[in-house]
Amino acid sequence: MGVKISVAAHAFILAIVALKAVFIPDVELQPTENAIRVDLIALPDKYKPNDTPKTPLPDPTFEKEVSKPKVEPQPPPPASEVSANSSEKNDDSVNLNRIKQKQGDALKKLKAQSALEKIKEDLEKEDLKNLAKQNAASKLKGNIAANGNSLTGISKLQHDSYVSDLERSIKKNFYLAEWLRKKQLKTVVRIRFNNLGIIISHTIALASGNPSYDEAAIDAIERTAPFPSPPEKLIDYFESRGFDVEFTDNK
Repeated sequence: MGVKISVAAHAFILAIVALKAVFIPDVELQPTENAIRVDLIALPDKYKPNDTPKTPLPDPTFEKEVSKPKVEPQPPPPASEVSANSSEKNDDSVNLNRIKQKQGDALKKLKAQSALEKIKEDLEKEDLKNLAKQNAASKLKGNIAANGNSLTGISKLQHDSYVSDLERSIKKNFYLAEWLRKKQLKTVVRIRFNNLGIIISHTIALASGNPSYDEAAIDAIERTAPFPSPPEKLIDYFESRGFDVEFTDNK
């Protein structure tokens, strides 16, 4: 039964097509100016309402990584290196301070030495002037000593007391080698000094005949200097005439 219906339907369709071909001529469609031609190449996939277009967004982290290269952090230097560097700097500063201090001390010593030499030179010049004056006065007055060279009264007492104390101090510094003792030697040294007790000159007035003995006497004088300041009235006396110190083997 189904087959008969299907055959009847197909026959009906063929009859309609034949009638159309006979009674309805084909009309060719002419394109108009407002017509648009659309060529379909392929149909899109079926659209689902729940589907949303997924457009990939640029990754900002990727751009940062590309534009700014990653720098690996450097580990801190070991504590031993840091302490070594700091200790080296400290040592350099300490050494520099020591060098500066030594230079300053050496400069001070040079200045003090030059000042002392200048004082000695001035004293020697002044002493020569005084000697010249004394010589001129002695020529005018014959063999009479110039005024101020003879001591009397209170000046004589002050002189004797000052010289006695000074001789005692000098002979405390008189040291002899063992082989020089008990040789019955004697030397006399004449000393002249200024108002500050600084020695102007010391000369051997009487030699012992043994240079080592004489040198020991000179050394005792230099060890004691500078002397205490002499009495004001005796300053010119000790600067011009001085006084003699006698050294014997029993001091």
